[in-house]
Amino acid sequence: MPLFYFNVRAATFETPDLTGRQCADEAAARAEAERIAAELIEAAAAAGEPAPEATIEVDDEEMRPVLALPLGGGGG
Repeated sequence: MPLFYFNVRAATFETPDLTGRQCADEAAARAEAERIAAELIEAAAAAGEPAPEATIEVDDEEMRPVLALPLGGGGG
């Protein structure tokens, strides 16, 4: 199964995915990015904060960009 990296980037922080996650294909990687986004948005809401102005950037195992999923806030 291919490996995908889910990096979270914003103007004030960056969280690189150093290990990656196996996903069947790009559609499965998108679903995983959406799941991660939902978790981050829920954590912000639980802390009484708005969704971070960040983007989940997904790269394939050759570090080529696959997609960028904005979380919210000001459009990421």
